[in-house]
Amino acid sequence: MADAPDGVPEGTPRGRTRWRRFALVALPGLGAAGLLATMGYQGLLAAAFAVSGDTIKVSADVLDARGFTQFGSFDQTIDGTSLPVAVTTMESVEIHGLCQSTLLETPLGPVTVRITAGHDEPITGSSVVFDAEEFTADVEFTNVEIGRDASTLDKAVGGQGPPGGFGQQADTLLLVDLRSKLRAITAAHLRLPDTHFAVGFDVPECF
Repeated sequence: MADAPDGVPEGTPRGRTRWRRFALVALPGLGAAGLLATMGYQGLLAAAFAVSGDTIKVSADVLDARGFTQFGSFDQTIDGTSLPVAVTTMESVEIHGLCQSTLLETPLGPVTVRITAGHDEPITGSSVVFDAEEFTADVEFTNVEIGRDASTLDKAVGGQGPPGGFGQQADTLLLVDLRSKLRAITAAHLRLPDTHFAVGFDVPECF
């Protein structure tokens, strides 16, 4: 396909942005110290429950979302430890080839809890929120806005952050070959067809 003078392939919609292997959750790195200190002073917390502090690894072949917002915040453990996260809200999602795993330390050694689903039929969900530490994927946005005040985000219900906070949003978000590390996941509705659950000493993590 021939390129236009500005380097954009001819025929590419101007409202669409592709970033190859983009580390999506870059918010803590964008003015991190000042931003997180401000959020801490405001007492802004993400999940409405105390998190375990364990990392949740989530991978997917494809995650296709409608209505995406993201801003920086904190999750909190039961002992009061604050964990910086990027709150990623998706109005609706379809996920193909999901794997979710958590590595638990036990007196007998590390045990992996692993769930897979959505290989023959996609997972569907609404008002899905990832409290994320890290994402990598091939990313495509439609009508993306980066640097918008987090309190004015309006692409996903409930996906607003603190006034003056750094936010980003888009009409659609497509993640291919997703690898992510999360602190918490919430959803108003989530359907996981073809679910397989496994727990054991020899169960591999998702990545």
